[in-house]
Order: sequence, then structure tokens, then C-alpha cells
Amino acid sequence: GYVIAGYSSSNDGDVSGNHGGDDAWVVKLDSVGNLQWQKSLGGNNNDAATAIQQLADGGYIVGCYAISENNGDVFMSHGAAEFWVVKLSATGSIEWSLCLGGQSYEYAHDIHQTADGGFIVGGNTFSVDGNVTGNHGNMDYWVVKIDTIQQLEWQKTLGGTGTDLLASLVQTNDGGYIVAGSSASINGDVTDHIGGNDFWIIKLNSSGLIQWHKILGGSGNEVPYYIQQTSDGGYFVCGYTESNDYDITGNHGGFFDGWVVKLSSQGDIQWQKALGGSGWD
Repeated sequence: GYVIAGYSSSNDGDVSGNHGGDDAWVVKLDSVGNLQWQKSLGGNNNDAATAIQQLADGGYIVGCYAISENNGDVFMSHGAAEFWVVKLSATGSIEWSLCLGGQSYEYAHDIHQTADGGFIVGGNTFSVDGNVTGNHGNMDYWVVKIDTIQQLEWQKTLGGTGTDLLASLVQTNDGGYIVAGSSASINGDVTDHIGGNDFWIIKLNSSGLIQWHKILGGSGNEVPYYIQQTSDGGYFVCGYTESNDYDITGNHGGFFDGWVVKLSSQGDIQWQKALGGSGWD
């Protein structure tokens, strides 16, 4: 079947159990799309799920952000908005949940179980306190490793004084992590800024230390959505571009093209492709 995670402000139709405002909403469908179960997760403010993965025990790990503070399903909240990690059983019951963040804003965007049975969570942070250390200013990437007993193992802030937005991350074959997002910074961890927002790809080791990072883009704005390791040890990253210079060729005009980039194992461009037409793609 299929599992879907997002958010809902409804409390009728297919939706039940809403706690107020937007709730994270998880839906399990069978193989032909029939609703098997659904679960509203949250509190009295706006909460949303952004990523979900089925686990070996048949349950699910859900990456969320929670604006609710210490009510409903949300406990031990630190501030305005936080990473909220929820473990569901195979039938959608909450088995455990964990809030991570500081007194400002954190938004989780991606989550995966790691080879050691823990979890890696990626998103963004504005905070400089609580669980967050090392913020470079404004919004940083925030990568969090959780161990098998739901404890924070390590955390890493990545960025500069501009806006840096993490979109996607995945564990790599060597036990480290590849992280993709966009950066408008020109300092801190960011070097070789090209223009506007660039793709910013970072390879971390298993402890969260930077092994290498690459800026990709042109004079306009480039924003990635997804990264995946490929069978040859390289990486595939896709998003959009409004440029037609520097790393980008073949833009079809208009606003944005889809942009697909194949990288080597060290982050060098092997090929790139702009996809679209004269409108916004």
C-alpha cells in the first residue's frame, strides 16, 4: 500500500481527531487506494508532517514541525517551532515522540532511519540555544542524529549569515550523509557563492563533520528539492533554476526550469540538464 504525510485543518470527512489549527496528518492506503487508517497529530497550534518512512517493524517514523507548545500530542517543547519526531506503530498509534530545538524556529524537512537503528533529521534553525549550538546567523541548515533510545547523539548547524535552507538528506554508503539545500550566504561554512540562491551540497562524515561541500548554480536563483546517492557512488540532485550561465546551460526561458545535476563522489558536476519551456517549471 501507501503512506502519506502532510497536514490538515479539517475535522470531518476523512479527517478525525484534529487537535486545533493545522495538525500533522498521516494516511495509510491499501494497494488500490482505499483508506485503511488515518491519524491527526499535534496540539492547539499549527503542526505539520514533512517526511515519513516505513521501518523494519512495520511502523513509521514521521518528521514534523510543531508550533504547538506542550499540549495535545506535543510534549517538552522548547520554543516557537521545533523539530518534532514521531514514531507510529503499524496501525498509527503513537509509540514515542521527541521535540528538538531552541527558543526560536526550527522546521524539519527530511528524516531517515540510519544503519545503526537511529535516525537522521534535517531541516532549518533560527535558534542559538536549547539543543542548537553553532548557528552562523539568520537561518542555518540543522542536521540532528538521534540514537536508538531517542536521545540526541549529535547536532550540526551549517551555513553563513544569509539564509540557508536544507531540503533533503540521506545516509551514504560509507556511513556519512549527503545534504542538499540552497544558500544565499557568502561567509561562514559557505564559499564560492555565485549569485542569488545556489544549490549547496554538503558531504558529512558519520559524526557530522564536513568532508566537502560544493556550490552549484548561476547568477539567478537555484533551489534543490531532492538528493540521492547513485549506484556509482555519485549523487543525483534536482530542483529548479532561473539561470542560464555558470553551471547551467540550456535554460528554456521564462521564469524557472527544472534542473537536474549528476555529481561525482566528490561533488564535481558530471552532467546537468535544464528541463522546461517558456513558462514556469
